[in-house]
Amino acid sequence: MVRMTAKQLGIRGPAENKYHAKRVGAFDSMAERDRHQYLMMKFHAGHITEPAHHPVIELEPGVTYEADFGYFDVNEGLVYEDVKGVEGSRFRLIKKIWVLHGPGVLRVVKRTRNGWKITKEIKGAC
Repeated sequence: MVRMTAKQLGIRGPAENKYHAKRVGAFDSMAERDRHQYLMMKFHAGHITEPAHHPVIELEPGVTYEADFGYFDVNEGLVYEDVKGVEGSRFRLIKKIWVLHGPGVLRVVKRTRNGWKITKEIKGAC
């Protein structure tokens, strides 16, 4: 009898992430943790107010979206951010709904060698 491991069968364990992100405390990935630290520096410097971690936004009745971060930017108003490595099919659908019913700006942020890069900025209708 040949025994195969879960990895050989292509089965992920309960702690493994689909995209190999490592959970760090209350954060879904190390990139999200680092972005939180960056936003907290901006908060203490007075550039943003009302920071929230994992705010839930109801875009339509029955359609909710949980962003990574939400805050009020002194210059730009209400901003939501999502730290992404890979965009899934659900997020592509959320972007389309955000244009119609989003309460502010949704930014997709990625980490680069030199810091952070805003890859997409979707303005909501509200």
